[in-house]
Amino acid sequence: MGAFRDNAPHDEYFSRLQAGLDREADGVPAIVLDLARIDANVDRVRSLWPRGHAVRLAVKSLPCIPLLERLAGRFGTERFMVFHPAHLLELFDCFSDADVLFGKPLPPRAVARAVEALGAERVGRVRWLVDSARTASELAQVARTCNQVLRAAVEIDIGLHRGGASSAEDLAKIAEHFVGADARLSFAGLMGYDGHLGRVPWPLQQIPRSHARSVQQYSTLIDAADRVGLSSKDAVRNAGGSLSFMEYRDGDPSDELTIGSCLVLPAHFADKRLSALEPAMFIATPVLKRIERFVAPDGEWLGPVASLVRGLRGPGVYLFGGRFNARPISPADLVANVVLGDSANQALFQLDRGSSLEQGDWAFFWPEESEAVMDQLDCVWAIEGDRWTRWPTLR
Repeated sequence: MGAFRDNAPHDEYFSRLQAGLDREADGVPAIVLDLARIDANVDRVRSLWPRGHAVRLAVKSLPCIPLLERLAGRFGTERFMVFHPAHLLELFDCFSDADVLFGKPLPPRAVARAVEALGAERVGRVRWLVDSARTASELAQVARTCNQVLRAAVEIDIGLHRGGASSAEDLAKIAEHFVGADARLSFAGLMGYDGHLGRVPWPLQQIPRSHARSVQQYSTLIDAADRVGLSSKDAVRNAGGSLSFMEYRDGDPSDELTIGSCLVLPAHFADKRLSALEPAMFIATPVLKRIERFVAPDGEWLGPVASLVRGLRGPGVYLFGGRFNARPISPADLVANVVLGDSANQALFQLDRGSSLEQGDWAFFWPEESEAVMDQLDCVWAIEGDRWTRWPTLR
């Protein structure tokens, strides 16, 4: 369809995306990455970045090697946080000097398989994560079985209360697996995630006070770790997240912060503290057919009611696919049909009466998350000006 027809269903921005999809795409749902917006987001994040902290990129939120290459170059980092062992080989193939920190503890079997696949040199660049004496014991047993010394960071609880060491006693029990002549674990740092900042319901939310408590807890646990022998020259002190990095200051106990989602700004991260950033990732899906009036199956009696309900009145469109974990963004009047519900095959959305969206057009959605969405579809289009490039994702 012509993207710039007089009654175009989209504004200028999404009309340009539609024209590019008509020219380049395969007629199936796809992820669109706006590289100009991503670059601008990087510049804005860098302007807010606290001194004294390195950047670590969250691979689960940016599961695309070409995208990670671009971002790593812009930030001058080869530090990555990984959550899935299947991503390790492709990451190391691109970044041979990568410093990898796992963002969650893994089952022993998953660690053993990853160690076997990586080889000794690459294993030495991985900081596995333990969050308790039990996971430290399990990781140490894997190390013995594989005849390796494995580097491991310790997760500490700085306020989220999702797990991790929260006291000197917890750290002392974990340290038993790191110290001693027969220890098979090498201490690689601390990881304190502050995901509670910004996620507490508004009436209870006091971000500066919560952050101050987290920083104090981090300092307390660093001292406790030192006392039980958990120290190393190359240990990292990891913290942060896309909704909290701007709270940190030079002199805080952490020395690196992890970010990811904010760089493409999915809908779930549309926070006032990130108001300078723009959405840079969309789902585009073809319109398969248009109906002028919704008639429910065996439900002609709904006709008078349908005119009163926004999710039923007006014309509708059936889309290629659905259940995208995303909210409609263009056309702005796109509303899910409230009778048939969502469908992963052909989702039905209603439109306002004056809408011109028709068969052959594209509908656009703003993903709620980047993780588990970017790698959900077969195709990611990276757009830079008029240049469209197909990028693979980590699956």
